[in-house]
Amino acid sequence: MKIIIKRLFIIGLVGIASLQAHSQTQRMVTQNANGTEEYLYFHYKADYFEYASGTRPKRIKLITIKRSIAQEGPMVHYVKFPGKKDVYKLVHDGMRLTCTNPNGSKQVFVSENKYISKGKNGLIEYLYTQGPPPSYFYNNNRNPKRIELLIVDGDMITGIFKVKFPGSPKVYKLEGAPNGGILCTNPDGSKQIFIEEK
Repeated sequence: MKIIIKRLFIIGLVGIASLQAHSQTQRMVTQNANGTEEYLYFHYKADYFEYASGTRPKRIKLITIKRSIAQEGPMVHYVKFPGKKDVYKLVHDGMRLTCTNPNGSKQVFVSENKYISKGKNGLIEYLYTQGPPPSYFYNNNRNPKRIELLIVDGDMITGIFKVKFPGSPKVYKLEGAPNGGILCTNPDGSKQIFIEEK
């Protein structure tokens, strides 16, 4: 019985840490047909959005013109870029955001967390999570093309997942780290920590 209570307590702490991290800033991403990515960052406490892209990584704080919350519905923000007149409609329902651009076209952004691990010889590795259910993506500073990792085993309750690269038999174990990051156990048994980008 003590073991069950201890496990429930640990799961509760992990859940609280996850909620606290989530309650500050939510990162969302969309991939365009030409392969470029765009990002929106929603700051919950201050209630504003920032915009960045793969080609322009410096964040731009968007100006909120109007916001509304439908009863039991999504949050709607009308925003524009500083110094511009065009208005964008952002419908935010938690894990997804639909952006209606001034020309009427739409983009769907999905919630994503980005984690960073700085290794030897200047190698910086990135791990991205989307979901639930979880999806994992990987790239590094030497090869920016994202690779979707294949989940070979996993458990939503424990948060432990085993993944591999497409075409490779090597399996990596991913699990939550005490600092809110991800602990990766490599196929050779070595470990590395990926820290969440804020």
